[in-house]
Amino acid sequence: MKSKTIKGIKQDFSAVKKQVKSEFNKAKAKISAAEQHAEGYIARNPKRATAIAVGVGAAIGAAITAYLMKEKQ
Repeated sequence: MKSKTIKGIKQDFSAVKKQVKSEFNKAKAKISAAEQHAEGYIARNPKRATAIAVGVGAAIGAAITAYLMKEKQ
């Protein structure tokens, strides 16, 4: 004999599981679209994309170096 509470919990779990799966698929589609957009931008503007990547890398490197130097003192 199953209680109504357990049956209700199973139904709630099933509903939440479907909703999470749906939201995950939406997020996956958005990420895929962003990836395709980025790849298209890189293909159309390879020099600019390289310059942006170098600039971001340099900024991250400078920030890490500054943080490590600060901790060393």
